[in-house]
Amino acid sequence: MLLGKLQKRFLCTYAAAAANQSRRQWPTVLQVTKTNFTEALQQLEDHVHSSDFISVSLRNTGSYSSSWHRLLPIDTSDTAYFKAKYAADRFQVLQFAVCPISVRSSKLISHPYNFHLFPRDVLNLGMPSYTFSCQPSYLTPMAQEGFDFNACIYDGITYLSREQESLSREKIGNLVPSDYMANSISTPSVADSIFSERIRSRVKNWRKAFNDDSCTKKTEVAEALIKSLQKLMLGSGEYSSRPCLSIDVCSDRQVQLILEVLGEFNDFVPMIVPAKGGGAQAVRIVLTSSEEDKILFEKELQSQEKEQNKHVRGFREVIDLISTSEKPIIAHNSLNDFSFIYSKFIASLPPTFDKFKSSLLLNFPYVVDVGHLMKEVRRHLYTTPDMEISRGGSDGKTLGLGSNAVRIGEIFAKICSVMKVNPESLGKSKDGGLKSYVNNFDNRRTVSVKDLVFIWGFKKGTSAQLLKKILCNSSFSSHDEEAFSDIRLLDKSCAVVAFSKPGSSECFLKAMHSSGGLLSAASYGTYSKACQMGMWEVDLADALDRAVMLDGHDLSGTHLDDPSEIIWDDDLMIDLDDL
Repeated sequence: MLLGKLQKRFLCTYAAAAANQSRRQWPTVLQVTKTNFTEALQQLEDHVHSSDFISVSLRNTGSYSSSWHRLLPIDTSDTAYFKAKYAADRFQVLQFAVCPISVRSSKLISHPYNFHLFPRDVLNLGMPSYTFSCQPSYLTPMAQEGFDFNACIYDGITYLSREQESLSREKIGNLVPSDYMANSISTPSVADSIFSERIRSRVKNWRKAFNDDSCTKKTEVAEALIKSLQKLMLGSGEYSSRPCLSIDVCSDRQVQLILEVLGEFNDFVPMIVPAKGGGAQAVRIVLTSSEEDKILFEKELQSQEKEQNKHVRGFREVIDLISTSEKPIIAHNSLNDFSFIYSKFIASLPPTFDKFKSSLLLNFPYVVDVGHLMKEVRRHLYTTPDMEISRGGSDGKTLGLGSNAVRIGEIFAKICSVMKVNPESLGKSKDGGLKSYVNNFDNRRTVSVKDLVFIWGFKKGTSAQLLKKILCNSSFSSHDEEAFSDIRLLDKSCAVVAFSKPGSSECFLKAMHSSGGLLSAASYGTYSKACQMGMWEVDLADALDRAVMLDGHDLSGTHLDDPSEIIWDDDLMIDLDDL
């Protein structure tokens, strides 16, 4: 309760400060679509490198369709992750706000960007376009803020995740520069030696044919005939107006052997032709006319690859920029947001929370959730830090999502001032005074899940207080009201009971199951099973019924791999709409 009061006091103080600073000018949010994406990305790169931390905020097409799908106080890390994974797999990100923030002499310098996204299959690969769900309750506020859905669909920035980009390299089949030289094969076989010698002879003859001065003295008709014969007999052609030769391969070992042979020549640039199903289809050899021409061609290839990468990655260039900067990332609902970020821009979500957390750590080593930091607010709060205004672009508008990213940054800066933490030092030290809150996606826990029992089968409209009296007065219960530390409705069909004494939940479950009454009951293990199996399309009571049928009645919850504790009080959650 103390923390809840402190949070409300924080919000009131923040609101009062905002009212007193009504003349304060909010930073202009640069609205970014595919039209101005390249220019915005260059600006963002400068702002990220000079920032102390980066706040992010997402706007999705939905998150949950039933009250029990939300992150609840009873959720352990695993069950919370199952819910976040369900939402990330089903819904789509349409807006992604990024706000690099610097702290200079008690002033916040912020540069908010609001990127408009839409998954579009521009490469005809079947990626990333896929079916996604939309919920009116999420789209309506966006429309009220002036969000242009037509512009989003036609001018939104597309993207490929890292996983999808890897698959696209196999499917596109375009030429890509050979960015490696094969390791020398220390013990070549007889077959390797024969293959290498055959390639060496073929390459020498082809090279000699193009360097033979006599070929240049022929008539134009003769030259055309000779070139046609060369193409037929040698498999020759042109790439970027330079002679090239393609050699088909059937294994990576053959690629290595060819590259070893080409290392004997100074005027060849080798390239790998990817096969549709993965691996290499051929090695393409480009003949350059001089050392200067070779350097020029290699630069052309590097520029071509860079442009192709931008075209393929799209908005993921922003994600990679944030990731490689290793700056602290500040979020409001980190588990939900980073489940979406991982799913859309990195790879398919892992099956468990532990695997998700360890994999995410490799990409974002410093994530801080302002909701979790609120627990440390124990002192008097002072005025909101002054904010130096920085305009992101001439076409910027102050829309809700970009402003949310700014507010998240302001809250974080205020918490840092309360906790005596210098935001400017966060990027220079992995500790920075916030070590215990870095990559902490779940709340501190205070109640054991073994003391929780789920109840369903009561009449719809029954209040938690009435249900408590029914349970205490029932023949299968020997407990008085003090035995139940709390009862909460999770949706209209199901409630959760917290017992104050260890072991009481097991006794209660056994009594419930032996009574054969109308009410049904199960331990936390059944709830966890329902979340894990993804029974989201029904009420929680129906989901628990199915889990019981599949898994049997679980009286003790002993099959749980992690007999965790959870935090029961949810007063610490911050609603940005209240700020």
